[in-house]
Amino acid sequence: MKNKGRAARAWMQTIVLAAILLSGCSGGSAGGAVADGKVGTVSMTVDESIAAINVLMRGMPKVVEDAEVKGTVDFDARSLYDALPDLSEREPVVKAATDVFAEIASSSEKAGQADGSNSNSWLTELVTEYNKSNPVIDGERVSIQLRSLASGDMANYALSGRRSFDAMTPSNELWLDLLDSGNIRYTELTDKLLVNTAGIMLSKAKNNELTAKYGQVDIDSVAKAVIAGELQIGVPNPLTSATGANWLYGFLMTEAPEDPLGPKGSELFRAFQENIPYIAHTTTQMSHSLEAGLLDGAVYEAQQYYTSPTLRNNYVFTPFGLPHWNPLVMFCEEGSLEAKILEDFLKTCQTDKAARRASELGFYQYPDYQAPYQVTDRTIVARMQSFWQEEKNVKPIAVVFVVDTSGSMDGEPILNAREALRQISSNIDSSTAVGLVSFSDEKKVHQKLALRPFDMDQRRFYAGTVDSLEVGGGTAMFNGILAGENMLLNYKKDHPEVQLKLFVLTDGETNGGLRESQALKVLDGTDIPMFSIGYNLDKYPKAAQVLENLSTLNEAVTINASSEDVVYRLRSLLSVEM
Repeated sequence: MKNKGRAARAWMQTIVLAAILLSGCSGGSAGGAVADGKVGTVSMTVDESIAAINVLMRGMPKVVEDAEVKGTVDFDARSLYDALPDLSEREPVVKAATDVFAEIASSSEKAGQADGSNSNSWLTELVTEYNKSNPVIDGERVSIQLRSLASGDMANYALSGRRSFDAMTPSNELWLDLLDSGNIRYTELTDKLLVNTAGIMLSKAKNNELTAKYGQVDIDSVAKAVIAGELQIGVPNPLTSATGANWLYGFLMTEAPEDPLGPKGSELFRAFQENIPYIAHTTTQMSHSLEAGLLDGAVYEAQQYYTSPTLRNNYVFTPFGLPHWNPLVMFCEEGSLEAKILEDFLKTCQTDKAARRASELGFYQYPDYQAPYQVTDRTIVARMQSFWQEEKNVKPIAVVFVVDTSGSMDGEPILNAREALRQISSNIDSSTAVGLVSFSDEKKVHQKLALRPFDMDQRRFYAGTVDSLEVGGGTAMFNGILAGENMLLNYKKDHPEVQLKLFVLTDGETNGGLRESQALKVLDGTDIPMFSIGYNLDKYPKAAQVLENLSTLNEAVTINASSEDVVYRLRSLLSVEM
């Protein structure tokens, strides 16, 4: 009778789960794709999600398990610099108004679109104003071209020798230390173009809690609270984010000042890493987590905090670390026409009018803030980044790549996807388990590579799999994603300690197979972050929203890549996640 009872309960659970799934099927046939973005109100546990995936998998055409073929492993460990896309392929924020101009690369918090509602537009507005004034230098009409890049990305361009810009203004001085360690020559035009401040932003309740227990909120008290499991905060990627790099430097210098990259620093850093939810790739990613109540706070910049009424009403901001003075440096020769243009433009940035506008946009919140320490070792940033990459992963990882092989991927997209997948293989540790699924039509979902540790045999199978990717047919993306998640969940049964991650490479809108509303309800409960790299999403706003919905479920991120820069985008993403 007990067995019958268990069977009846299992059967009833299946019926209930099926009803939940079918509730998202309004409109159209069960096989049609709907990009409706409505997750619904039902929240599943991990066990319920696994059971629901099994229900959906039984109703789907069977996943084809391809015969695996070994390929040739490329042992040439290419630098990330090799994958940097040509900047001429990317639109600047402000185009030059003349044939003779100087180009500035700026961090995004001051080089956003000047649309009247954007608080990140300070430098954009000044460049636009300067160009409209029709400046003339040495008898030539001149202008400024402005490009927006993450602080770490602009440093990578300079270090690689592939920069096209004449000057750069990262958020803080750490990126100049990185240039110094690479023996890159530059001239500092100003060490303080604009005043901003990094800070620890905590909910009012957590801020009060930490103050009561530790006396104050600072790097040390936050580190202790995170390590003790008392606090969940979001930390930006220190390879690209100035705030993330500032936090990493501050953490190591505060917790292990005598030997920040030695055994004590390593031990404390790994303990900290074990208790943070994830490393954030974008501010948007952290904002979603804060809105969902999944984080108690985040490492932020003062300008972002003070321009958001929601953040000001619900969180307390405490400055930390090195000031974000936004230095401006140039690479062109002193006395050159480009140098004269930059020096002339700097005068526009240093007026009282420019300072007042900066204050209106949230800058200059802590003009008298003094850092508790200074950078005395100019090589520390490069060594710190290497340390972070070696120490960041505390748990073993299993990852499945889900690759779109529909007809629209023909040509450059699939060629660049193959190249991206080939190049990242040299950066994957042998202890990481790797699998691959391809999808086109709903009847053409293939398990191309079974999920196994990335030893030499698996590397050869992976190489053969990537080379064998062929295109054709429609886009049943959710069928492919479900197949990938199923692989990960089955692997975890025998490896309970492993951390699961899924990466989706796609170029267009779903037009077959499972509906978005069906899939999201199931995927929400698996706790598997789904990172998506979408090709040319600007052309497909519905597809962009669908991928954003997916990534938001379990604290991942969507990257919008052109077919030209997908190699760099994917490698940058994996350098953080693997």
